Amino acid sequence: MREADVQDVAQEVFVTVHRKLASFEGRSSMRTWICGIAFRHAQNYRKRRHIRVEVLTEPPALAAIETGSPQVERLSAKQELAAVLHALEGLDSKLRDVFVLSDVEGLEMNEVVSIVRCPRFTGYTRLRSARKQLRQQLARQGFGREAHD
Repeated sequence: MREADVQDVAQEVFVTVHRKLASFEGRSSMRTWICGIAFRHAQNYRKRRHIRVEVLTEPPALAAIETGSPQVERLSAKQELAAVLHALEGLDSKLRDVFVLSDVEGLEMNEVVSIVRCPRFTGYTRLRSARKQLRQQLARQGFGREAHD
């Protein structure tokens, strides 16, 4: 997601929260309610994303930069982040959603399943599958190690 799009989607979330705050029923925590709104806005963005075409370019070669320099470390971190984001994009949306809400956002599984609207056991199954597929994808890209579970 482009930075400008992140800001636009975040603004849409804030507007929706403000507009619907009076209708908050308290059946879940405020955090879960807001995460659910953000989750649905992100889903809508992904559905509309096919309209935009973005071309990813290869990262620059490291050979021209002195090894161990801060520039190499920053570039390496950016390459690792790009690899993780690419691996996430390769996941089925149901797996990706549970993984991001649980492992990236740090939500408890009961909050995650409330947001994605699936049974708790299904949430844990999706999380395990997402982690395994991510490890495998990153290993194929030369990051980390192959998962054996």
